[in-house]
Amino acid sequence: MRILLASVEDARDVRAWSGTPFHLAASLRAAGADVVLAGPLGERFGLPLKVLQRLRNSVAPGTWSRLREPVVLDGYARQVERAISATSPDVVLAPGTLPVARLRTDVPVVTYTDATFAGLVDFYADYTGLSRRYLRMGHAMERSALERVSLAVYSSAWAARSAVADYGLPPDKVAVVPFGANVADPGPLADRRDDGCRLLLVGRGWERKGADLAVATTARLRSLGVPATLDVVGCRPPSVVAVPGFVTVHGSLEKDDPQAAARLAELYASAAFFLLPTRADCTPVVLAEAQAHGVPVITADVGGTASMLAPGRSGWVLPPAEFVDAAAARIAGAWARPAEHAALRQGAREFYTSTLNWPSAAQALLTLLRERVVGTPIASA
Repeated sequence: MRILLASVEDARDVRAWSGTPFHLAASLRAAGADVVLAGPLGERFGLPLKVLQRLRNSVAPGTWSRLREPVVLDGYARQVERAISATSPDVVLAPGTLPVARLRTDVPVVTYTDATFAGLVDFYADYTGLSRRYLRMGHAMERSALERVSLAVYSSAWAARSAVADYGLPPDKVAVVPFGANVADPGPLADRRDDGCRLLLVGRGWERKGADLAVATTARLRSLGVPATLDVVGCRPPSVVAVPGFVTVHGSLEKDDPQAAARLAELYASAAFFLLPTRADCTPVVLAEAQAHGVPVITADVGGTASMLAPGRSGWVLPPAEFVDAAAARIAGAWARPAEHAALRQGAREFYTSTLNWPSAAQALLTLLRERVVGTPIASA
């Protein structure tokens, strides 16, 4: 099966979108698919539109973005159409709806992403307070893309529900395949109780990822007599925030830097629990990466986080408003019972090996393509 992977991001770059397009392409190839790349897609009139966006947002109410304007999406579509003509694929697979929202082709189209436009609105800060035009264009372009697809695959049940509820996509045109961990398989589990109860948070954006709540959870554990410390990777606190001595802020550790990647692997290997009290997330792949290392995860129940663990077996999904007290109670209980902690670690590793890895995702996608897409008629555009 020849798959044209049409991506705004560069699927050859492990840093693009946390490495998701890179690992998606590599895993499909490893599973036997003939994957050809269309991307990174160039943005038509990119520089003048960026200037216009900056000027417009400095003087007018509501945030407007060029990224869902027809002129930009027409440019993406024409590039994908040329790639289709040059490569004759069996299917077009897009990690997102933008490359295919204005696409004209008889080749079946499948999207694989972590959210709908409706799911992002008023969820992320960047999608809050949007202008009326951006809202109108965003919903119109999302609907246009979903009308063109033979199948819309999402990384979480939350995103899949939005496609059905917000855009009227028939349930039989929707599927869920969780993203895999964007790290190499770390192998067997290591003992994690010799160095105290080390907690780990990895994420960009101190406020959005809930690093302040992770600090509060660690403090609560220490008040309960648990020898807890916290390592924070990927973000730094605002300058006005004083970080307690039991917190170590490591800053950014990029995976394409061998030394930084090795240090990140060491932090995962020494962690007893992974905290992500995020305030807004679609599919945080760090949850998959933690479980790959056999680290139980405790996360807030927002967006698609619930699809990224096996609740009660590899960790817990907690109400955001109750996170600090609930997480501290869960961790303290498991830490006091070594057999329970060991079972959670094993459950995390097992959920990674069964579900949260890219070979499994690739096989699930290829099965969907063979059984539900290739050889079936595409909806009229």
